[in-house]
Amino acid sequence: MKPDFEIAIRHLGVLYLHTGRYRAALRQMDRAFETGIDEWNARYFRGTLLTQLGEWDRARSDSGPQWVQLTQALIWLHDGDLARASGAAASLSESSGISRGERVANRRAGGYFKGQIALRQNHPEEAIVDFKDALHHWPHWSDPLWFEDCLADAYLQLGRLDEAILEYQRALRLYPGMGLPRFHLAEAYRRKGDRARAAAEYHKFLELWSHADSGIQEVAAARAQLFK
Repeated sequence: MKPDFEIAIRHLGVLYLHTGRYRAALRQMDRAFETGIDEWNARYFRGTLLTQLGEWDRARSDSGPQWVQLTQALIWLHDGDLARASGAAASLSESSGISRGERVANRRAGGYFKGQIALRQNHPEEAIVDFKDALHHWPHWSDPLWFEDCLADAYLQLGRLDEAILEYQRALRLYPGMGLPRFHLAEAYRRKGDRARAAAEYHKFLELWSHADSGIQEVAAARAQLFK
């Protein structure tokens, strides 16, 4: 009805991202440029999508110093530039942002990056505190990344499997359509030796991502576990 409707263009891209259709998500952001919507938002979304695709050089090109800190912080974490990532985390944590009630949106991203930095510096308990703090805040209503599974991912990385399972279950009760947390829940069950529950979660993940791009590592891993 309205081909240049900015909110619908961006949100459709987010839906593609969270169903493993990364290339379609990127095409959607390219379409955003073609329709002339706000360049700041278009570059933010496209740069973030490129980080999820692992196209780091293109992400750097899209997310230069004039663009948003969240995408830059993802790049700095990838590059191991923890000093600049820490600066971005502090800035996001202090941001007034756009709020829902009393909860300020950008502070979730700030807590997420603080936790990631603490993990990289081998401070696991500090990281857990940071991730828990992040989850007290909303993501921005239109953010492409929500970080709802950040605490669960940390528990899984640290080998705290029972805590990881409980936290993935919490996140999936809130957002049952999330694919990657479903995959990681299956991985946690597999590592515990619970093959039946792992298989059930792998099946659910593959159903959720039935239209995902070919060659996605998690899809291949789930299929390998089910059919080995």
